[in-house]
Amino acid sequence: MPSGRSRFTAIAAQFARPVLCFSNVNPSFPGLVGMLASSGALDNIGVPYKRIVGDVSKKKVIGKVLRWVNAAGAVAALKGETMGVFGGRPMGMYTATSGTDQWMAQFGVDVEHIDQWEIVRRAGLVPKKKVESALKWCKENVGRILWDEKQLTEDHLRRQLASYYAVRQMVEEMHLDFCGIKGQPELTNNWCTMDVPEAFLNDPYDFDGPKPIIVCSTEADMDAALTMEIFKHLAKTPVLFADVRHYFEKEGIWDFVNSGQHATYFAARSFDPKDNMPHVTFYPEGFYFPAGGASVQHLAAPGDVTLARLGRKNGRY
Repeated sequence: MPSGRSRFTAIAAQFARPVLCFSNVNPSFPGLVGMLASSGALDNIGVPYKRIVGDVSKKKVIGKVLRWVNAAGAVAALKGETMGVFGGRPMGMYTATSGTDQWMAQFGVDVEHIDQWEIVRRAGLVPKKKVESALKWCKENVGRILWDEKQLTEDHLRRQLASYYAVRQMVEEMHLDFCGIKGQPELTNNWCTMDVPEAFLNDPYDFDGPKPIIVCSTEADMDAALTMEIFKHLAKTPVLFADVRHYFEKEGIWDFVNSGQHATYFAARSFDPKDNMPHVTFYPEGFYFPAGGASVQHLAAPGDVTLARLGRKNGRY
C-alpha cells in the first residue's frame, strides 16, 4: 500500500466509531497488508475494532459485514438519546436503576427524571373527544374486554387511555427517545395501572393509526429499557420485556410473563392492528392493584426469539 496511508485510519477513528477493518483476499493487490497495518495502528492507540476478511460477493462474508453494520448502527443510534424515567426506583430494586453519569459515559444516553404526578395531571387535560374516540377503537378492535364493573370499567379504561396520551405528549415535548413508568404503588393504588399506556407505546400503532415505536419499560426498569432500545434499533420491530416466572421441568417450557404491558404487535407479529387485536384480551386488574384498570393479555405468536438483558457486576456492565 502507499506509504503512510494507515495513519488515516487512526485519524478517522478519532471522529468515527465503531470501526470495521475489511479486506478482500485478492493476492494481486495489497488490500490485506493495508488492513493489517490499519488495524495494527488502532491496536497501538487502543481503539477497538472488528476485522473481517473475505470475498464480499459471497453470502457468508457479506452477512458478517451487514450484521456488524447493523450492530454499529444501533450503537451509534443510542448516542445523544434520552430516556424519560417517570417515577423513582420501583419496589427497591437495584437492578432497575443505573447512574446517569455511567450511561452517558458508556452509551451516550442521558436520563430525564419526571414525577408520575405529571401523568395524572396531564391526563386530566386530554380532550374528552380524543379519549372517547380511543375507547371506541378499543371496543371495536380488542378481541375481548372483560368488564367486571369493579376493577375494569369504562372509566378505568378512560383513565388509562388519557394517561397514554399524556405520556405521548411528554415524550414529544421533552424529546424523549424511550421511557419507563414506575407505576407501583402510587399510580396502581390511586390512579390506574399503566399496562394499556405501556403496551401501545411499545406498539407500532395506536388508536389514531401508525406511529413510531416508543420503548417503554414497566416499573421504570432502566436496564430493561436500554436493552429494549438496543433491540429496537437492531430489529426495527417492537420489543418485549418480560419476567422469568417459572420453568416447567417436565414439559421443558419457560414461562415468560410480564405485568400486562405486552405490545399487542406480538399477538400475531404484525404491523397491522387488525391482525393482532383479535387475539388480545383486556382483563380486569387483580387485587394487587386496587386502583384498577385493564391488563393487556395475549400469547405471543410462535417464532424465533432473541433474549437478552443488560446487567451489572460490581457496577460494570
